[in-house]
Amino acid sequence: MKIHQILFVLLLFVALGSPPVFSQELLTNRTFDTGIEGWTTRGVGPGTIVWDSAQGQPPGSLRFPDEDQVAITQACFHPQVGTYTLSTDAYLETSGQFVECLINFVLYLEPDCSGEGSPIIDVNGGGVIFPRVTAPNTWQHLEFEFHIGQDTLDQSGILGIRPLLTKLGDFPPLDACLYDNVSLSYTPPSVTEVPALGSAGLTVLAALLGVSGALTLRRRLSG
Repeated sequence: MKIHQILFVLLLFVALGSPPVFSQELLTNRTFDTGIEGWTTRGVGPGTIVWDSAQGQPPGSLRFPDEDQVAITQACFHPQVGTYTLSTDAYLETSGQFVECLINFVLYLEPDCSGEGSPIIDVNGGGVIFPRVTAPNTWQHLEFEFHIGQDTLDQSGILGIRPLLTKLGDFPPLDACLYDNVSLSYTPPSVTEVPALGSAGLTVLAALLGVSGALTLRRRLSG
């Protein structure tokens, strides 16, 4: 490889030397192996959401025993441009009556997630399909991607976000929804343009350009 080709490769490395983009896990107590710390639960019935030591993938899960119950994280996350992916293993323990086990996101207008949050709703008449358990008495994997663009942040005023685990129906309460291995990951948008160089990168770039210029001038003088 000629010297100018080597310099070109080095220059490209300096210019594009930013680290690759990876997803970042946001949740702490995701597997409920020993309890349900870090989660806030509520519902309309007397039966509270509890830790189930027997059920899970492996055992240890979040059990919803009553009608119309939800669980959200105590932590509040500040939405950024990118993709939030909520996933979980879910189990519908039912004898046959109407029960829905589904996942969603709760959005807030306050940065500390105070006030009444609103789950994502289907405003387009079929535009959003919320992941839910479709087969009773078996574990299924659910996943929901929420893509946030800058226009979404600017126009909606969303300043806080939390994952939502839900049980709908079941009156009188005879059945249960169970959740395990919950994950909330954030993936920033892919880089589509060359990032700005830092001071160290500019120093290396200037040095390489100087060497390249000196070699070019030397060839011309010796020719």
